[in-house]
Amino acid sequence: MHFPLLDAGRGLAALAVVAHHVGNEAGLAIAKHGHLAVDYFLMLSGFVVAMSYEGRLRGGVHGVGGNGAGEGAPGAMAFRDFLAMRARRLAPMILLGALLATGALALAPNPDVRPEWIAFQFLLIPAMASWVIFPLNAPMWSLFYESVANVAHGGTIAFARTRTIAASVIVLGVMAACIVLTHADYNMGFRPGEEGIALVRVFFAYLAGVLMWRLHAARWLPRVKVPGIVPIALVLAPLLAPADMPAAAVTIAALFLCFPASILCSLRGRERPGGVAAWLGGISYPLYAIHMPILIAAHAVGLTQGPGGWAGVALFAVVAAWAVERWIDAPVRGWLKRRKGAAVRRRSVRMAIARG
Repeated sequence: MHFPLLDAGRGLAALAVVAHHVGNEAGLAIAKHGHLAVDYFLMLSGFVVAMSYEGRLRGGVHGVGGNGAGEGAPGAMAFRDFLAMRARRLAPMILLGALLATGALALAPNPDVRPEWIAFQFLLIPAMASWVIFPLNAPMWSLFYESVANVAHGGTIAFARTRTIAASVIVLGVMAACIVLTHADYNMGFRPGEEGIALVRVFFAYLAGVLMWRLHAARWLPRVKVPGIVPIALVLAPLLAPADMPAAAVTIAALFLCFPASILCSLRGRERPGGVAAWLGGISYPLYAIHMPILIAAHAVGLTQGPGGWAGVALFAVVAAWAVERWIDAPVRGWLKRRKGAAVRRRSVRMAIARG
């Protein structure tokens, strides 16, 4: 099962993140609320991971969106295999982002960066003594917490009752709203000392995505048929809201209305190979992982003079993400998948011979 509008939303949200960081670096009032794209990504992650793996994690039921080899009963998936599949999906871009961030550091030396932090980023380990937990490539903070959510999903969430997931979403939603209203902002979680806020932010969005998939699969949600522009507009409305709009109001609208409604309105349609939605979905993760080192390196060598310079660098980051997805990310993931499949086949042959 595939929903092209989710691909489109994810890609446009990644572009909004780039615009947000360009605005921050250049002092421009663009996409000031673009940090909320992280919450949309997490909601999508919970939805897609639940769709792809929950059935097999529970044992014997094929996932409708996942792939790869499991163990045990037909269609079943062991916890370690689930973690391996998630690692194969996330690791190539984490490593490339870390490599580019190290290169950017060489171009723009920062005396506040400790040598061990360079190694930490390759292992997705937070630098808790830094000003942000991933000082060389700040967006990696959400990938770290998404990995935590994935581990929890494979070990616990997949086996929890839907009513338990719903209750957790309600409790975490109240906590998230309190954080937003107390701080008048939600651009938090990536600094040391904000671990509690990060966990609320991550698990509210992630579990909301899981809950939406379960309700959709159980046919408890209405089948909404609206023009494709509607879910796209729902994603972009909070991300591109005017800078002078109250951050708390934009955040509440995004978390509890726009993002869930966008996902609900995207659950239709078929994949069109080579379409714009597929292209946007393809570049979304590479763009998120590599754009910040590109912005830092370009600024260090003087390529960001004026708005035009920043726009050119942002366009370069998009083109680079497309090239990376086509010639690095997809091929590497394909190779890893084939290697895993060959290993499983060899193990099956050995087991068959042993039973002999």
